[in-house]
Amino acid sequence: MVIGPPIDYKYGYDTNGVLVEFESGYRLKEGSRPGDGVSAPEGCYDGLYFQDYEDVAGISALDQANGRMGKTPESEREYYYVVTDNFPSSPLYFRGTPDPSFRHGGP
Repeated sequence: MVIGPPIDYKYGYDTNGVLVEFESGYRLKEGSRPGDGVSAPEGCYDGLYFQDYEDVAGISALDQANGRMGKTPESEREYYYVVTDNFPSSPLYFRGTPDPSFRHGGP
């Protein structure tokens, strides 16, 4: 039994049904961190911190959760997550509503 959207590794079908490699839409920010070095990091955005990255709209077929709606081997159209080779590589959060069996402490 499958619970939740599938997770595929970097390959999927584009809108024309061609198998392609996907990348996330996250890119390293430009410039310097606004912190003071004491209460928040300072220095150039270099990828050391999660906050060094931002999702850039329109450069990826994947959404902010590293997922997309499209064709999979199981279905002509469903939402699925994609593990990519670039940051963040794995889904950052889930879309949808988790099954009640995932609740801590039982049903």
